[in-house]
Amino acid sequence: MWQFLIALVVVFAIGMTIRILMQRRKKASQAPPSTPTNNVQPPRPAQGSFCPNCGTKNDANSAFCGNCGAKLK
Repeated sequence: MWQFLIALVVVFAIGMTIRILMQRRKKASQAPPSTPTNNVQPPRPAQGSFCPNCGTKNDANSAFCGNCGAKLK
């Protein structure tokens, strides 16, 4: 009887070790890279928007073009 319990504990310990190692591997593969791989510039704050219809520059918070009235947002 004791041998069975010892074997059960050993099998349980091996299973838990495998589970923990698999979780660590999964987390490592999902982690973002520590250094950027390309030189992407951050977006600049909007200082104005251009009308897709006529090309007139408008305020950043304008909903419609001041020249032709086209919807900007």
